[in-house]
Amino acid sequence: MSIGRILGGLAAAFVIVLGLLFLISFSVSQSVGVLVVGLLMVGLGVLLLLVLFVWRKPTQVRVTERTEIVQKVDLSGELTPEQLTPAGPSWISAR
Repeated sequence: MSIGRILGGLAAAFVIVLGLLFLISFSVSQSVGVLVVGLLMVGLGVLLLLVLFVWRKPTQVRVTERTEIVQKVDLSGELTPEQLTPAGPSWISAR
């Protein structure tokens, strides 16, 4: 589970709880605005939970096969492996 899903779930839970508090306070204040805000917040929190955990499928990339690349070079003429070694560093045996 990624950090984004955890933070999104916590944010959705916070919005739902805040919306429920607005709905509870509606019984005291009897204000239609408080009811509308509470319903919108609960709906937004539920929608956020749906987007995070139901509709968005986690992408899983699995590498099961190993790819091996072989390059074949056809050189004209007669060459020996000693002629193909690069000249320079001391790790190459002296000629």
